[in-house]
Amino acid sequence: MQSALVASYDEAKTAFYNEFDANMNDLSASAKEVKDFDFQSVTQAFSAASKVVEAVAENTENAKAAVQTGQEEASAEENINTDAFSAASKVVKAVQDAQSKAEANQTAADKAGAPRYVESDFGRTIVEPEVPDVVVNVDGSVTTTNANGNKVTSYGNGAITKTETYDNEGNKHIETAYSKVMQSAMKTIQDFVDDYNASIEFFQDNNSVSARVGRMAELFGDTTYRAQSYDSIGISVQNDGTLAVDQERLARAIVDNPERVSNIVGDGGLADKAESHVNVANSQRSQLFPSAQSMFGQELSTASFYTSNAYLSVNSFSNLGNLVNMMF
Repeated sequence: MQSALVASYDEAKTAFYNEFDANMNDLSASAKEVKDFDFQSVTQAFSAASKVVEAVAENTENAKAAVQTGQEEASAEENINTDAFSAASKVVKAVQDAQSKAEANQTAADKAGAPRYVESDFGRTIVEPEVPDVVVNVDGSVTTTNANGNKVTSYGNGAITKTETYDNEGNKHIETAYSKVMQSAMKTIQDFVDDYNASIEFFQDNNSVSARVGRMAELFGDTTYRAQSYDSIGISVQNDGTLAVDQERLARAIVDNPERVSNIVGDGGLADKAESHVNVANSQRSQLFPSAQSMFGQELSTASFYTSNAYLSVNSFSNLGNLVNMMF
């Protein structure tokens, strides 16, 4: 009986420490990734996109100017042709000049919004190119209308894109897409939150193993003191201390104020707090699970009740914990 009890104790202890080490290692790694991530890059990476938007606007103006210039030149050329109509040589020269100018205008137009030429019995007529409406919203986002008539709104120079579509019944649907850099930023935070939650749940599930594990559960689960700050970037604190991420709110927070997001979850923020908790837990690692000697001692006959495999579960040591707590 004693050997069976010791064997069961060893299995429970091994399972406990395997899960403890896995949680602490995962949380340390993901906390470091959050601290190292450059959230400014989410919008900076799309500075080229903003330049394209500016270029489109500039080219649109150039295209309009080209249209106006072409119309004025056509009008002038018409006067020349009328005055010189009786002179065949001047007519020929005017046609040649007009052709040269048309080709030059077409080349310039191709570089500045590509206005179209329409052939008619009266020659070529420049038609102003169709340029989609561009609306700059009060929040800094830009809304355009694509070829299908759907409105596309871009936040953070393309970090977030919302597209309005309509079904056959006329119902509006909004589809949200994130750039690759934004996806990376959001995943870095989500992975960190998942690892933090796993650590909280581990200590809470096994808080009866010892008083020290119970204190670790309280330490890791104390996330309420900065709940308002976390909530401002889309991370809410649940009743049990675990965290939940609102992806859309988090993405907007990263676009609107990436430095603030970094301060809240990175250096000096939640990631620092997590690393500090991990250091405390690791420093007490050898004392979290009580020794067989301190557990059983003269209570061996009582402890034999706990040889059941029920307490060997990786996530539950409650039966063993009841006995342990009697020792503290």
